[in-house]
Amino acid sequence: LDALEEIPTLSLEDFLRPTFMHHSAGGGSGSGHESDASTSAPPSEPDTPPPRPVDTSHYDADTDLEVAEEVDPRVGAALDELNDSMTDVNAQESALGAARRRRKQVRAESSQRVADVERALSSSVRAAVPFFHTQAMANLYQVRSLGALRTYERAHDMHAAAKA
Repeated sequence: LDALEEIPTLSLEDFLRPTFMHHSAGGGSGSGHESDASTSAPPSEPDTPPPRPVDTSHYDADTDLEVAEEVDPRVGAALDELNDSMTDVNAQESALGAARRRRKQVRAESSQRVADVERALSSSVRAAVPFFHTQAMANLYQVRSLGALRTYERAHDMHAAAKA
C-alpha cells in the first residue's frame, strides 16, 4: 500500500458513468487514462438519460458499469500483497488451530496417564501411610528424648556441682 502515491477520490457521478472519468480539477492521477467523449456523453447534453438510482447493497452484482474498466497496476500490486498477507494469516490461523488441537490431545493423554498412575499406586500409598506416620513419630520421640537427656545431664551436673 505504500506504493500508492495518492488516494483517488471517486464521487457518485464517477460510479454512475460507464467508465471512470478523471476530473481535471483534482483527483486525477495523471496516468494518461483520460477517457474521451466517444465513450460517454458529457453531462451537459440534454439527451443523456437520467442517472440510475444508487443501490446501497454491497452484495449485488456489479451492474452499474457497461464497459470493463482497467485496474491501475498499483492497485493490482496492492491486492496481490493483500492476498499474500491473507494467505499467511490463514496459514498462521490453521497452525494455531492445529497447535490447540495437539495441546488438547496431549493434555487429555497426560490426564489419563496421571489417573492410571493414581489408580495403580493409590492402594500402595494408602498402605504406606501408617509406616511413614510411625517413622515420623519415632523421629519426633527421638528428638524429644535427646532434649530430655541434655536437660537431665545439665541438671545432674548442676546438682553435682552444688554438692561439692
